[in-house]
Amino acid sequence: MDILLYDREAEARNFWKKTAEARGFSLETESTWSRPERLPQCPIIIADQSAVDGQFSAEVAAAAVLRPHQVIVATGAHFGVTDVIQMMSNGVEFVIEKPFPQEGFMSKFAKVLDSSQERQRCKREFEDLHSLFDELTNKEQDVLDFVLKGIPNKRTAEELKVSVRTIEARRAKVYLKTNSDCVAELVRKVDRLQSLKEVFEPHRGVQDGNLEVVPPKMAGRRDQRGVHTGPDNARYSSSVGPAETLSLSTAANAATGIGISRHHSRGSSQVFS
Repeated sequence: MDILLYDREAEARNFWKKTAEARGFSLETESTWSRPERLPQCPIIIADQSAVDGQFSAEVAAAAVLRPHQVIVATGAHFGVTDVIQMMSNGVEFVIEKPFPQEGFMSKFAKVLDSSQERQRCKREFEDLHSLFDELTNKEQDVLDFVLKGIPNKRTAEELKVSVRTIEARRAKVYLKTNSDCVAELVRKVDRLQSLKEVFEPHRGVQDGNLEVVPPKMAGRRDQRGVHTGPDNARYSSSVGPAETLSLSTAANAATGIGISRHHSRGSSQVFS
């Protein structure tokens, strides 16, 4: 299954089925929304207002927070500005208003598919890098920490109270286990892993087992301590253009600069109407 659609309207379900088949993707439909933590594993989830009995924007935003490896698409009619900002600032990648546009919809749907493929690629990259660094022992990790700080082997040996030769041997194992040929490559891999952790690890929205959905007024990035730094320091990007916002241009303008998608793997959230 490539796409899971939650929608109670038969016409919309038929529309999505034909659209998916036209692009060679498999689609399954459900009439009732599942709790975010119970959603199945599939690349794309489309959630319509008709299938959600609770507060729609909060439910879909929670799904995006809990499932960063999946593309979440929200559909419905008469979205409010606050609802759109809440969904997009929490990682919902596309918001599409009903009735669906007849012209150019396939090109818009292609963006959903492209985003999904990119996210799956980044997830595999994250898993590969994570497995490499998981192979390091605690002592090798200590040496890696000194390498990343630019501290030479002699000083590292003094700090860890071992010989320089021991540090050289551990450093060589770090290079070997992480498939790195030099310091520059090692640093690049560590930086990339940290960037992907911001996307694919649940700390962004789940703390101490409790789900936290960022409300619109708090929309912005968190620093490494989990503190909101606000829009000025946000590592987000917006690519919502006036040709793609139409009646939701007010919402898109309100979201611009606040933070409507994560950089690196998250792509750019967009409003279609």
